[in-house]
Amino acid sequence: LFDFWAILKMSSVFRHFLRKFLVSNYIKCIRPDHKINSIQNYIASETKDLYHNVDVNVYQENIFHTKMLIKDFDLDNYLFGVTKKELQQGEKKKIKQKLKKEMAEIFYGRNIPKV
Repeated sequence: LFDFWAILKMSSVFRHFLRKFLVSNYIKCIRPDHKINSIQNYIASETKDLYHNVDVNVYQENIFHTKMLIKDFDLDNYLFGVTKKELQQGEKKKIKQKLKKEMAEIFYGRNIPKV
């Protein structure tokens, strides 16, 4: 129905919303009579190993999704018009910190203050 590897190549924000939509609708349409307790049961273990996974389920509404935060990422996948080779070490570190903070805020659903 859909290719998880193609989803992995997308931006984290778009991937989160797309995954939530596809998985919840796929389960509702294809397996309405199937007892579900975790979407993680339907994700390959190789894929799950790349992410921090948290189930967010609303059983009364038959809504099941898994929030996924990538553990390690390639900075080049998140840069536009420049590659990480063109950046200085300090710039790479600063961009990576900001990117991790943004991903964590989306994953946990709240603003994370500066420390």
